[in-house]
Amino acid sequence: MIHVATQNWVHRYEKSWNQYVEIAQIPTPRPSSPIEPSAPFVALASKTFSHPTYDALKPCLVPSSLSSSNSNSTHPLRTHTHCAALLSSHAVQRILSASDLSTPTYIVAWKRTFATHLRLSHFDGNLFNVTTLWSNADVREKEGYGGTGKGSKGDIVSGLDVNFNVEWVHASGSDEEEGLAFTGNFWGMEGFDARSPGGVGKDSAEVWFETIRDDD
Repeated sequence: MIHVATQNWVHRYEKSWNQYVEIAQIPTPRPSSPIEPSAPFVALASKTFSHPTYDALKPCLVPSSLSSSNSNSTHPLRTHTHCAALLSSHAVQRILSASDLSTPTYIVAWKRTFATHLRLSHFDGNLFNVTTLWSNADVREKEGYGGTGKGSKGDIVSGLDVNFNVEWVHASGSDEEEGLAFTGNFWGMEGFDARSPGGVGKDSAEVWFETIRDDD
């Protein structure tokens, strides 16, 4: 009997795809002397960004990630009322324990099917690296298995090795639009207005989050 070797094409394709994703997700090294955004870091923490499909984003600045050199004392930190509780939660403390806080960092509560938080880390100028994260810490706490502190209580944090990009488009005049321009196929092109980027600023966005007035 002649034995014919067969190829596991599914396995080969999966391995090839995983290698491609791994290479694609290697972040570009941050410049040794990054430029600060066109507006203070603390200003981003006071804004709300909205999209009709994805609801609102309210960035919470991690105070310990803001050094004295970029704190800009003339712009005091004004943040959203929920940020203190969010940043002290077990899930976020676990995220921060695995984060490089030498870079200005923001956490956003983001309740989706496959995500619970976003982490924005400053890259250069008005550009930020974005990580979409999923944690089951809140669910475990409700079931009586959770706890406080940075250590693991049997909960899981996933997505720390997946990176995307966002530009904070800051308006210099009252007639200009301000918002967050997400790129990198971060949203999976879900929204009704999702499109391929074709320019700079707002025109570069796959999905555009517009700044809105918020009393929080």
